[in-house]
Amino acid sequence: MTFAPRRAVKSKLGERTLVQGVLADSPSDDLVACLAPLGFDLIFIDCEHGGTDFETVMRMTRAARAGGVAKLLRPWSKEPGLLRRFIDSGVDGIVAPGVETAAEAQLLTQIIAASEPLDPESILFMPLIESRLGVENLDAILAVPGVDGLMIAASDLAVAGRAASRRGAAGARNGVPGPGPRARLGGRLGYRRRAAAPKRLWMGAPPS
Repeated sequence: MTFAPRRAVKSKLGERTLVQGVLADSPSDDLVACLAPLGFDLIFIDCEHGGTDFETVMRMTRAARAGGVAKLLRPWSKEPGLLRRFIDSGVDGIVAPGVETAAEAQLLTQIIAASEPLDPESILFMPLIESRLGVENLDAILAVPGVDGLMIAASDLAVAGRAASRRGAAGARNGVPGPGPRARLGGRLGYRRRAAAPKRLWMGAPPS
């Protein structure tokens, strides 16, 4: 197994240079084989919404490896045994769904590193922020060693913001004025995007 593609991605993230990825939106190794030679740094495999099984993931990772591109995978669960099995199947990194606290991120970095004994320092780990609590804890999550980047689930946060705005509007009608929760949420995300730059972390948004 070669670790060069994921080391290259980690290096680019550290240098704050452009990292280009593409979603393999169909569980197909033929699709990955077509995408791999096109110059992308990584291919994103979605098992949370894409329905990709382990056998297909293994075929997709082999196709990506043959094309010299890193493989980043979003599992449907953060269960340790599941993460280990995906890493054993050949992926170069994990996008962990629904991370909300620094303690959770720290535990996941330990599980992921322990699952890759051959080269634990090169494995990629990106928490996926999907909730208001995750946004509130962004600073602490970003400070966890082993977090290579941060992905924002824009659709999930938009839904949460709309729900919060409805609750805020109801509160205002009952005599509790103030800026809407959705406005505060958007402002906090904007600030964190600016604050991420000195930390040399890449922030992106996969389909959610």
